[in-house]
Amino acid sequence: MRKILEQLGDRVEGTVSPGACAFIAKQTEFGAMRSDTLEEREARVRLYGTIFAADGTLAESGSAPPVRGRTNIEGNLRTLLGAFPTFRFTPVKIVVSGETVFYEAANEAVIRGELVRYPAVYRVVLKDGEVTQGRRYHDRTEWFRPIEKDALRYLGRLSEAMTDVRLKPDQAAAGPHTRFQEYRGTVRAKGRTIDFGMIVRTGQGTIRRYFDTLPLNYDDAETAALFTELLTGAARPAR
Repeated sequence: MRKILEQLGDRVEGTVSPGACAFIAKQTEFGAMRSDTLEEREARVRLYGTIFAADGTLAESGSAPPVRGRTNIEGNLRTLLGAFPTFRFTPVKIVVSGETVFYEAANEAVIRGELVRYPAVYRVVLKDGEVTQGRRYHDRTEWFRPIEKDALRYLGRLSEAMTDVRLKPDQAAAGPHTRFQEYRGTVRAKGRTIDFGMIVRTGQGTIRRYFDTLPLNYDDAETAALFTELLTGAARPAR
């Protein structure tokens, strides 16, 4: 397992426990796997399932409720890979603090024949080397770029997109050069109050914010319609 730390070098910061090392190794392997065929996708799903505790949870950074339990998490990924069989990612920066790991990645997928690239941070809390709580921080609006084309909605000023912002610090991890701080709570956008989260990455003179603009740009009915079109029209037949 420690070999992965040698491979990643200074992309990893913090004191890495055996459990955190095991997560980093599996997460990195998963990100690089192919899923062009049904067999490849199922192998990828099985590996991803081993990352989580039997009662672990996985949530998006925006308004979607958490997926609970390893079986349901595997099902969630199976659906995702069915729509994006070319989905993959590479690690950018990983910071560990005890049982909390922030895994920043460069993601990509071919959607409707168009290569879509977007950054993400995966924040997990571990117990006995398994993820008990995982959250994905990325902008799901990017998934719909090939569908919405010029009609895709993007935020102007963040302060104008949401009101009644009630976010509090949650998990954090800091290394010699990089710090990740998670914020969780609720905001009001598109006429409803939603659960919301954001990660702020600071270090070496840069600040990056990771959050989902989808629930800030689209209401629940619009979002459901987008996902229906995405999941029914983007999948390629298994070979």
